[in-house]
Amino acid sequence: MTDSRRQSYIKYQLFMERTVYRILQKYDLTTTSLIDLSHKGYSGALIYHIKTEDNQFILKGYQPEIEVERILFVHKVMAHVYDHGFTAIPLIYKTTNGETTLTYQDRIWELSSVIQGKEKMDSFTDDDIAKLGSFVGKFHLATQGFSETEAYKRAKRTTSEQIHSEYERLTSLIKHNHGLLMKNGTETKVKEFLDQSDYFLQNVILKTDWDGLQNNIPYSIVHRDLWRANIFFKNDSPSGIIDFLLTRWGSRLDDVGRVIQDFCDLDHSRTKTFLEQYNKIFPLNSAEEDLLVPWMLQGNIFGTFWHIEQYLKQENTRLGKEDNLSQNLELALTIFKNARALNV
Repeated sequence: MTDSRRQSYIKYQLFMERTVYRILQKYDLTTTSLIDLSHKGYSGALIYHIKTEDNQFILKGYQPEIEVERILFVHKVMAHVYDHGFTAIPLIYKTTNGETTLTYQDRIWELSSVIQGKEKMDSFTDDDIAKLGSFVGKFHLATQGFSETEAYKRAKRTTSEQIHSEYERLTSLIKHNHGLLMKNGTETKVKEFLDQSDYFLQNVILKTDWDGLQNNIPYSIVHRDLWRANIFFKNDSPSGIIDFLLTRWGSRLDDVGRVIQDFCDLDHSRTKTFLEQYNKIFPLNSAEEDLLVPWMLQGNIFGTFWHIEQYLKQENTRLGKEDNLSQNLELALTIFKNARALNV
């Protein structure tokens, strides 16, 4: 780092320390330690681990484009879940004016408690998966009773026509950007991914009665981002759920499918273990059971397409990001392989 860049960085850090100090005054707090965690948050979000003499907090400044209505809705959801018995989530603190948010320098800020534990990115045991099933079931049970009229956004119903149309758009995008995928073996993996996607699209997804099944599944508040970085573990047990920004009114299959894909890779044994424990707490109905695998498969396809699309937009072509795309493709192919083992 050059001297000029180092000086600019130091000035920025001092500026942010003053900003944080002014914000904490609104909560009648004085910091004794400040750790910048922005690199762990959403792109553009500012996140700080605050330590005072007798407590710890997370201070988050959302991206300027995030609407205050969305954040207030998230806080309302979190309060509902906490009040209904699921306390393994951050507590949102109020300012001296009694508000859960404050606006400073074009950002909306919130102060929350620290969840004990940390993300567990690999080496999941069957016992981990079983505990996770119960944990997610208890979370979903606590979301019940939240009024749909209070929802910030509602889920859009999935149709075969929408799936087919979006699939055609994305495959066309890839074909027109063939040259950008000829790095680090990505081209070969993309081709295999497209072949597998087409197989499951034609043989499972488009043969699913989306309208009929969706008419018979319950809707409620769902997290929509339950992956490894957002579920903390402590002493080999799930200890908390964080990052509720994508929360909305929808189907819990969004959450159940995401957990099974990300923690179980759709492996038959682990998927069975997760669902057995989940269903002991809050059973899926027959329509949800019939829709779960097609739901996960289309999620795997379009989630991976999203990574490819971002790569092609040059947003992820910085040094090392080609490897990240390759890893996402490998995960998608593993899920397809395990889905075939399920005879779907």
